[in-house]
Amino acid sequence: MIKLYQVFNNYERYLHAKSRYTIFVPVMAIRKANFSGISLDCRYNNILMPKGAFGLSKERIVSPFSDSPESVAFEDEAEQEEFYNAIGYEYAKLPFRFWSVTI
Repeated sequence: MIKLYQVFNNYERYLHAKSRYTIFVPVMAIRKANFSGISLDCRYNNILMPKGAFGLSKERIVSPFSDSPESVAFEDEAEQEEFYNAIGYEYAKLPFRFWSVTI
């Protein structure tokens, strides 16, 4: 099964897509520039942690997403493992590939 995601750097565009998309799943990329303005409510948001971002935001990610780790994606496998350890889940390496296409 293939799932299609679109990653956003702009929170307003992400929210707009989230209210309208049916085929693609919108995902908000966490960056230094946008981190403070993003609602990290796991009931509503899917987020992508680029490599190196988890260390900047660990406190704001671990607690709200501890019950819904499926809402958080990581570009860096070591950071994903650190997140799972922090929320008390056993980390199992799954066969997946992450890549992005810029259009």
